[in-house]
Amino acid sequence: MWRILLPCLLIVCLFQSPIQANSIAEPQVAFVRDGNLWIKQGEREQQLTAQRGISYPQWSHDGKWLAYHKNKELWVYGLASRKHVRIYAQGENFQWSPNQNLLAFQDESILMLADFRKGGPPPVHPVALGIDSFSWTPTGTGFLASSSARLLPDGWTNPLIYQISVNSTPEQPKLTRFYTLPHEVTKGDVTILSIGAGPFKWSADQRWIAFIVSPTASWSADSNLLCLLSADGKTFRPVGEMLRYPDWFKWNPDDAELAFIKGGGRMADSNKQLSIEKVPDGSIHPVSSAKSADGNFTWSSPRQLVVSRFLDRTTAALYIVTVGRQETARLFTHPPAGTRDDYPVYLPQSNQIGWVRTSQNQSTVFLANPDVDTPRPYLSQLDFPDEYYGHRDWRQVLSWRSAAPPTKTKAR
Repeated sequence: MWRILLPCLLIVCLFQSPIQANSIAEPQVAFVRDGNLWIKQGEREQQLTAQRGISYPQWSHDGKWLAYHKNKELWVYGLASRKHVRIYAQGENFQWSPNQNLLAFQDESILMLADFRKGGPPPVHPVALGIDSFSWTPTGTGFLASSSARLLPDGWTNPLIYQISVNSTPEQPKLTRFYTLPHEVTKGDVTILSIGAGPFKWSADQRWIAFIVSPTASWSADSNLLCLLSADGKTFRPVGEMLRYPDWFKWNPDDAELAFIKGGGRMADSNKQLSIEKVPDGSIHPVSSAKSADGNFTWSSPRQLVVSRFLDRTTAALYIVTVGRQETARLFTHPPAGTRDDYPVYLPQSNQIGWVRTSQNQSTVFLANPDVDTPRPYLSQLDFPDEYYGHRDWRQVLSWRSAAPPTKTKAR
């Protein structure tokens, strides 16, 4: 009997496997339209709020919860319960754990934690005091956090970096001082005061941590230094000058290569160049023409990136850049004159690139496979985020479910 069944089973598997391999999971996205929170998966759109004032939607790791700002308040929506829960009056810089339904945020300099593991409304408690910036560790067991330098009569103190357990409280602190930053940081002809540090991002092998060191508030609008710190806290090295945009530096998902948008000056459409540093040898390789200005980018594979590149002051297109190759980057999108293709995000579950195309008064989200230039509009009438010298923080109005969670920069 098995002699008959086995060939039949093999035939079934051969016919079924291509279908399974080519099946595409529709991306799930949260977005802001007309000031309200919406979600979409496939062709179905659903409006979740009606009071406006919504910004910075952010998915939990399992997609069961959505955190967002309503004006200055921190709220969370449960997709199973279909209920909105007000978490805190002024929670900012909120971040979900990478592997648990724990939401960390700041009340000014207090690091807070809301526990959704048993559903909501969740218990909320303080974790640590004196925090300027923080990021979850890759294991989700705690945080890397910084305290900012303070101006004393005899000069500035040093910024400090701490390792903090998720079980820490101000009454029973479980933390260690991890690294003391120098008063000044220098790379080439650029020297800045060390006032603040963060957010923190780990390399794929978790041996290196990348973060931005910033000077005073007005100074940091023009110049900051991207830095590296070894995971054992023994090696510190500046990498290059850049603006204080968290999405402008990202690790290769499979290697110790750090891509970032290099260049100073607050204008986003000039003097900005996609560059890659090989770690730990310290060699930096620009991967764009000096005549162009680069902006938001994403790793689409361990050897390729997709970057938004200005063609002129009013038009930006997406280009595919291959690491280690010297030939000109390949044009990925062909936007009409006067429109910008911006904020590319790689969506691994569906193997697609999502991005935003904007004209003077319209914004549309597109999707396309990174290997085939056949973009299709996915959603329209997306709200415009605030603009700062040509840069828009699209995390303010858009959050992809299968993409890495964003980190909102705390205003100084």
